[in-house]
This record gives sequence, C-alpha cells and structure tokens, in this order.
Amino acid sequence: SKEPLFELAISKINDKFQMLINATDLKFNKLWLVNSISDDTKKNILPYVPHIDKKRFLKAMVYLHDISLEHGPIHLGKVKNNIDIEKIRKELPKDYKIKGLNIVNKNQIQEILTPMLGKAGDVIFFDTNVPHKAGVIKEGFNRKVLRFDFERPSYNSKKNYIKNIINKIIK
Repeated sequence: SKEPLFELAISKINDKFQMLINATDLKFNKLWLVNSISDDTKKNILPYVPHIDKKRFLKAMVYLHDISLEHGPIHLGKVKNNIDIEKIRKELPKDYKIKGLNIVNKNQIQEILTPMLGKAGDVIFFDTNVPHKAGVIKEGFNRKVLRFDFERPSYNSKKNYIKNIINKIIK
C-alpha cells in the first residue's frame, strides 16, 4: 500500500467514505487483490448466500474489468426496518460460521439483493452490515477486484473485560 498509486486511491476512497457517512475517524485496514473464478463449490453456502460479516468494515471494491452477471458481481440488499443488524452482529459467538448465524434470511431482507454490475474502474462502496453475497461466476468467467477495507474505532471495539466482570457481579 506504500505504492503512490495505491496511496492516492486509498486517500480518494477514504474521502468518499467520509463524505458518505459524515465521519472522519476512518482507518485504512487492508488492500486485497481478489481474483475469483468459477468452481464447483456449493452455491447455497457462504459467501453465495446473503450474510453480514462479524468484523464490520467499510469496503470499496474497484472493478478491474467490466463486470456482468456472468462474472458473479457482489449483490447488496437492505434489511427490514425492524431488524437491528448491528445488535445481531455484536452478539455473534465464536462459532457463528459453523452455525450459520451471520446468514441473513429472506424474512429479514426488504427486497431481493441487487447485483452490482459495472465497468472497469467503477467503485462499489458498502458497509459489511449490509446484507451481501457473492454472485455465482459462470464457467469460463472470472471477477478481478481491488478491495479496500476501512474500519471505524466504534465498529469493532473490544469489550472492557474488567467492566464486563463487574457488571456480572453487580447483576
């Protein structure tokens, strides 16, 4: 990430996130080059089903080539107003993946998830508290993206264990 081109991209993406969420406490976490290909994995399990992430990030995916449905674009959705997705995320236990507790079911989603199609250079901005899933990549296609992950200190704060113990004693 010390490459000048990446530093410029990180700065521009950070500025856009700050504008979108009106926050200045973003911290760049990681940059990934992701090349996804078609394979024989089960399409009814993560990451191909709607889910949220236990560790919350603001992510920006830069498409490195044109992305159509055949390339398996990311799909984004919205939970119903009465669903407290942040509370659900914060209460996920360590074995949440094994139990599928971060999967967002159809009854919690306002509408079907929308595939984010785009041209090379387009940027998809999203919060991992938004239900999302990977699209199925058709045989002979792939999806290449640069993914920039940002955190806010309040998103993934560690619990104060001493305070937690005191609270349990008081109760």
